[in-house]
Formats: sequence, C-alpha cells, structure tokens
Amino acid sequence: MGQLADVDQELGEGQRDGCGMSGHTPGPWTAHFDEDYFVRGPDGGRVAMMQHLKGLHGLGGRRTCEESAANCRLIAASPDLLAALEMTLQELIDAGYDGSPLGLMLPSLGVAAARAAIAKVKGKK
Repeated sequence: MGQLADVDQELGEGQRDGCGMSGHTPGPWTAHFDEDYFVRGPDGGRVAMMQHLKGLHGLGGRRTCEESAANCRLIAASPDLLAALEMTLQELIDAGYDGSPLGLMLPSLGVAAARAAIAKVKGKK
C-alpha cells in the first residue's frame, strides 16, 4: 500500500475494543435473510445480526423488513467498501495529491471524509 501506511500513521494509533482486538473479520461478508437477518463472514460464522426494533430498548416500534434488509446488505458490503475507499485514496496519493486544498485541484473535503471513514472503520481517531 505504500504511502497509505503513512496516512494510517497520520490518523493515529488504533484503539482496542472491549475484546482486545483492533482488526475486523476479513471479507467477503454475505447477507442472509432467514427468520433472522444476519451477516456471515467467510468462515460461515455470524458477523452481525439485525434488530427489527427501533429506539432505545426497542421502545420506538419496529423497523420494516425492507429497512432491516437494507441495513444487512450495507453491513455485508462493508469490507468491499473499505477496500474500494482505501484503493481510491491510494490512487489519489500516487497521482500526486498532497493533501492541500490546491493539490491537483482535487476536492479536499472528499479526501478528508475518506480518511475519516477509514479511520472510523479501523478504530482510529
């Protein structure tokens, strides 16, 4: 990844979650719609389960099946979205984008948003 590692360094050190791990289950992830809506990792284990309840403690009613299915598909696509975003950011870096608002006249807000999203996924500040 080259200079993307430098970007990772700029974003700060990874934070450990409550389980003592900082990485995520590698993809591909797949959405499943049985009695429960859930996402499986490549080993067949569940990565996430959807809740149909809204609001704190489920007091806000129920989500529609369509909304829960869309959430499930979005979560299942997460590893692919992260890889695409990292690849795009690396291509910008390789093309000479230097991070300044005038660097190659590229939208610095979009690059900042990409960096922030990658940092969020990786548990960095």
